[in-house]
Amino acid sequence: NASIIHLCQLVEGIPLAIELAATWVRVMPCAEITREVEGSLDILTSVTRNVPAKHQSMRAVFDHSWKLLSDHEQGVFRRLSVFRGGFTREAAAQIAGASLPTLASLVDKSLLRMDPRGRYDVHELLQQYAREKLAEAGEAQDALDRHRDYFLAFAERGGEELFGPDQLDWLDRMETEL
Repeated sequence: NASIIHLCQLVEGIPLAIELAATWVRVMPCAEITREVEGSLDILTSVTRNVPAKHQSMRAVFDHSWKLLSDHEQGVFRRLSVFRGGFTREAAAQIAGASLPTLASLVDKSLLRMDPRGRYDVHELLQQYAREKLAEAGEAQDALDRHRDYFLAFAERGGEELFGPDQLDWLDRMETEL
């Protein structure tokens, strides 16, 4: 079923998330569960009473991890939620105020991932959670403005570089960021 595959991709194979989503199969179709997960991680909640509190929902798991972060790490992680499809260290520094030690700490705590090219990304469910925290903190517009300004400057620089000796490198960079 395509809905099941999409759901597993959406939660990126997290066993607890799949198990929590599966509890809803008896009352709604997989396609509807998937739409619910896309909209909010609150559907990923157990209605079973014999589950430990920290495993009753994905929100409980994320809340536990959130409380282990310093105030600075929380702020950076909130602001990183504005990215779609990953980001570079430079972009994270300029948009979210992320230093290399902070990025390393968030990677060590499994809140960020780094790919072989050196790009970072955030799991979709964690990104939803961080976007909520960003809105709660009243920082969403500022973070979005910083994101817009950074990528506007990036595009302007790329436009100039497209006619230079590093044209192919810039085409690759621009495609990746797009």
